Amino acid sequence: MNKIRISTISLLLGLAGAFTAAAWGAESVMSLISTGEAVQTEVENAKTAMDEAQKQNKEQLETGKKLQAEQQEFSQEVQAWTKQNDAVKQQMADYKAGCQGKQLNNDDYKACKAKLDDINAAVTKVNNDNAQLVKHQSDLTARLNKYNAGVEDFKSKGPTSGVNFKNAFDKEQSWLYQARSLVASEAFQPYAKKANCPDAQKTPKTEDQVMKMSSDILACLKRVSGSN
Repeated sequence: MNKIRISTISLLLGLAGAFTAAAWGAESVMSLISTGEAVQTEVENAKTAMDEAQKQNKEQLETGKKLQAEQQEFSQEVQAWTKQNDAVKQQMADYKAGCQGKQLNNDDYKACKAKLDDINAAVTKVNNDNAQLVKHQSDLTARLNKYNAGVEDFKSKGPTSGVNFKNAFDKEQSWLYQARSLVASEAFQPYAKKANCPDAQKTPKTEDQVMKMSSDILACLKRVSGSN
């Protein structure tokens, strides 16, 4: 009698398994897993590209503001240097008018020499400041060129990255709808519970929730199929 009971139980289990496979389709599960892996990879890659583009855009905006402020500061520096240079030219004109080609007494000579010393010091400063301005302008121009190249680069790939992510995300939503329908089916529920699948009746509302549920259900399907 014991042997008969064991044989009967084994036969019933075998029939139940065959019936369940027909109900929810083992092949459809494997197909869902394969499609889900491809879709998830596409979404992750598209999101990474979009996030990088958004980060680049944010950095470009911040860099643009800094460069704009630096351009204004540089313009003020040039204006200040121009006034300084004009003042030195005026000093030189005054010196020529009052000192050059004149018969000077001792006191006037000393005064003119002091003026000349001041002029020479002022000329040295003006020239040094000019060299700094030229260097600043060169550095600023190089960074402006790099910034403009970055802007053009973002124009070429920024909008595309958003479109690519939307297309990939739409595919993931479509896949998730099929996968949730399967996991929520009556025939699949015993396997879903055993594999600790997420609640497929719960509707994800945000992008992050969709992506997480897709990842969780894909992992669940792999556990059920033994392909984990």
